[in-house]
Amino acid sequence: MGPGRTGRQPDRLAAAGGPDQVEFATKPALARQMIAAVLDAGVPAAFVTGDEVYGADPGLRADLEHRGIGCVLAVGSDRRVAVNDGRTLVRVDEVAGRIPTREWQLHSCGPGAKGPRDYLWAWVTTATSRGEYRWLLIRRNRTTGELAFYLCWSPRQVPLHTLVTVAGARWSIEELFQTGKGQVGLDHYQVRGWTGWHRFITLAMLALPS
Repeated sequence: MGPGRTGRQPDRLAAAGGPDQVEFATKPALARQMIAAVLDAGVPAAFVTGDEVYGADPGLRADLEHRGIGCVLAVGSDRRVAVNDGRTLVRVDEVAGRIPTREWQLHSCGPGAKGPRDYLWAWVTTATSRGEYRWLLIRRNRTTGELAFYLCWSPRQVPLHTLVTVAGARWSIEELFQTGKGQVGLDHYQVRGWTGWHRFITLAMLALPS
């Protein structure tokens, strides 16, 4: 039972103790709300990263750019980006196929369970005006050749390794959530009430780092 199921059923929402203004929100919309709350509270952040669900949302990217927060957001292989100073729209997987072998660079995006997570990386500018720092970042698995794509923006020029590091941060976040589910029951509460759910999740998250 969450806002998605109760937002249009006032009786159920009231019985769960939820606030009147709660309505259904998509994951990107919830992310925009949480990021805004964190930034408004003065928490410093240079970049935001996320999977394809978040990379597909133009509103999230616009919010981050408006606040001057860089982003490295995954997108699907059929995503189209502007190249040639914005004159040409092309699928990201087609862009990857045109990159010469010498342009791929080996970088680690962080330590993994079996050592450094080394991939081949390439980046292509998708800026459409002077002084704009916007790229398509492409990751290629050295063994399988599998590709992953990221839309990136920064308020200032950054090296490739910075974007690679941000992209790799998702792995540690996902690992932390898996650990939380197994060790402190982060996903065990059945959400019978709004207040109880918040208390449970808060305690679980406080217990996890310890």
